Amino acid sequence: MLDKIRKVHIKKAGICSVTIGVINIIIHILIITQIMPYTWVNGGRSGSFELARQTSLSSIYMTIFHLTNLA
Repeated sequence: MLDKIRKVHIKKAGICSVTIGVINIIIHILIITQIMPYTWVNGGRSGSFELARQTSLSSIYMTIFHLTNLA
């Protein structure tokens, strides 16, 4: 099992992580700007736009924190 894990190049894993983070930020920006319906994210659990906006903002903050700590 460890042999398979070690075959993953660390640079490729970092690029994938950054790409997923950027996509996450873009999706949540689309939610905040009301281009994408808020019921499409967070499992549809947000009862209003304000709750979805708060969740999206915290998700953006956590993603930025994660991306800045990758280096």
